[in-house]
Amino acid sequence: MEADVLMRIISGKYKGRIIEGYDIDGTRPTQDRIKESMFAMIQEDIYDSICLDLFSGTGNLGIEALSNGASKCYFVDNNRECIKVINDNINTFDISDKSVVVKDDYGKSLGYFRDSGIKFDLILVDPPYEYKVINEVMDKVNEYDLLNDGGIIVLEYRLDDFEALFEILSDAETMQHYPKPYDEEMTKHWIEWNIQNYKEYGFGIWAVELKETGTFIGDCGMTIQNIDGELLPEIGYHIHKKYWRKGFGSEAAKAVRDWAFENTKYDCLYSYMKYTNIGSFSTAIANGMKKVKEYPDPKNTISYAYAITREEWQKMRGE
Repeated sequence: MEADVLMRIISGKYKGRIIEGYDIDGTRPTQDRIKESMFAMIQEDIYDSICLDLFSGTGNLGIEALSNGASKCYFVDNNRECIKVINDNINTFDISDKSVVVKDDYGKSLGYFRDSGIKFDLILVDPPYEYKVINEVMDKVNEYDLLNDGGIIVLEYRLDDFEALFEILSDAETMQHYPKPYDEEMTKHWIEWNIQNYKEYGFGIWAVELKETGTFIGDCGMTIQNIDGELLPEIGYHIHKKYWRKGFGSEAAKAVRDWAFENTKYDCLYSYMKYTNIGSFSTAIANGMKKVKEYPDPKNTISYAYAITREEWQKMRGE
């Protein structure tokens, strides 16, 4: 096994230690840069939490959670080889007192947790590429009431989000400030581009879901965009029109802003939009941004750029 493909714990008590099992057939381990971004975002929610690592594979994500202070983790996988590797890693890290390993498929496992009265503060869901089960998992978690109040579910943005996202991006009203609504191929490319952003930069677009139901209502995140000839970190979002004017875009954009200043070295964050997009102006202003540029743009005729500096953000927070 080449050194550059080894998995390591990236933070917490076990930082730097190697996790075995990267090359198991059928697994899809979360890359270190993506994992670092993910755990930085949820850092404050991990300590003393009860965690579920569903489709655990090697135990990579669950062990990362334990390294960052989770009190217990349930590792679920239906692959015999994966179960062996999970147990080996648990023994190597000497965390058997904080670990429960369940060999079963995800549906039966979730049913077992329901019947046993087990609930979670943190659920990590990262199935292999060929498993298009995210919606079913979310439905069962909600139906079985497996998430404690204030708990969170972490899902990687992936191609099986296609249908929900396509409904948003193909809508003419939602996309009125874009050159045209997205077709299926453009939507697929958008998801693939965002997956690549995570691999290259360690950040990208996150799904926006309702806490109460897990319903996918849009996306929001940070990408590197060409703004008047400069490649700059840009906060952008798409929200389903059924949820407009409810504050979800502003809430998501503020969360991305805070995450970016807390976890990256960028000293200025941007949002840009077509000059006719009044809703996006308002969201940018609500995010503490000020208009800094107006420029000709082949895509938008004229684009406006809004920005907030790290210093301005710190003043907003009273730092």
